[in-house]
Amino acid sequence: APEQIQRLREEFGIYMVGSSRANIAGLNQRNLAHFVDAMATVLKP
Repeated sequence: APEQIQRLREEFGIYMVGSSRANIAGLNQRNLAHFVDAMATVLKP
């Protein structure tokens, strides 16, 4: 949802396009945990 995409950007510095696509090729061992934690937080009901 657009609100979740905005929250990821503002709170976690994760940028996604409006269609909710993310460049997962940029993930690595250094940033994977941050990405997963942010997604889990934002997607929690």
